Amino acid sequence: MFCSFCGVALSQQLKYCNRCGAQLTTSKSEDKSPQKRLDDYLDGLFWMSVLGLGVIVGGIIAMKKLNLADWLVVVFLVLSSTVFLINIGLSLREVLRMTRVSEHPRTSSQLDEGPVGELSPSGAETLEAASSVTENTTRELDSIPRGRVAL
Repeated sequence: MFCSFCGVALSQQLKYCNRCGAQLTTSKSEDKSPQKRLDDYLDGLFWMSVLGLGVIVGGIIAMKKLNLADWLVVVFLVLSSTVFLINIGLSLREVLRMTRVSEHPRTSSQLDEGPVGELSPSGAETLEAASSVTENTTRELDSIPRGRVAL
């Protein structure tokens, strides 16, 4: 088995690569189609918007019922609206990115060009299994001599 990111040979089935730390197993959420992931994301964005607006309006109503100063209500309105708009803006940017990716899937020639992480046939015979990160750690630590410490 080989790591699909760095190309190192692995001696056993692992969840993460010993060399680069990349996740080697896919989860069920990664198996969804791009359209299904976009629909799920838009559904979450809708409910986040409803909840955010509910918090803002409910907070203003609660502050008015408690007869708090008007400047506190304005400060709450400005801060909560700013956070809400930033969150919505970032979410919409992600929706646009997901839409662009799903509209322009990579072709097989584009997949072959970039650093895909797959091995070329010429380098296959020179590969060795990667050692574990923790394999040599305890062997490399020096013991501390027990003597008087000069200050």
